Amino acid sequence: MEDFYKDLEERFLKKTKKLGNIHGCVAWDGYVDKLGYGVMNVNWPREGAKKERAHRLAYMIKERISHNDMPRLDENNNRIECSHLCHNKTRVNSEHIKLEPHAT
Repeated sequence: MEDFYKDLEERFLKKTKKLGNIHGCVAWDGYVDKLGYGVMNVNWPREGAKKERAHRLAYMIKERISHNDMPRLDENNNRIECSHLCHNKTRVNSEHIKLEPHAT
């Protein structure tokens, strides 16, 4: 499975560019959907082909988890999602993405 994530990360990084700012931002340079989110197709070994939002995919690659393994609820049963700390939909530095309730 590690080979899958290494290959996925390599494909992912080809669609990004480091911005060189003091914050260490990384911009998505691939396809962007009508809502402004980066999107990449992934053929998951167990789940098959899925369109993944780039910021979520950055988190999945970092944590080595698949689409179906993404946490959906926090310890209080609140729905959680991947959130950009910089509030920019096209930023994909995995260090700037965390899971938090939608209300946050």
